[in-house]
Amino acid sequence: MTIVKWAVSPFNSSPARQEYSHETAKFYMHARGRGRDSKESTWLRYFDSEQEALEFIRQRKENKVEQKRVDQIKRHAVELLEALEKMLDHFEGNIPLELFEFAESVVAKAKGTE
Repeated sequence: MTIVKWAVSPFNSSPARQEYSHETAKFYMHARGRGRDSKESTWLRYFDSEQEALEFIRQRKENKVEQKRVDQIKRHAVELLEALEKMLDHFEGNIPLELFEFAESVVAKAKGTE
């Protein structure tokens, strides 16, 4: 009986098909007697199907894009706050009240006064 798993590493853009002869509680044993792979690995993630592995890769890419976006906002948070405060000072009567109140509450949260 051959056990097929799909392995994904942090640097691969596609999953690698792995064949194992059997498994223990902690290891997959290689089908060709080349040793064993740990089920709990910081380097590789194993999946039962190629679709699961591809979905994991897709989600990981989305997470990286989102993290870059959040990091970019954090790097410029002080400037964003200053710009918003200046806009509020100059456009108090020119924007809808609910938008103005929302912006004021965000500024207060950012300053820790709310």
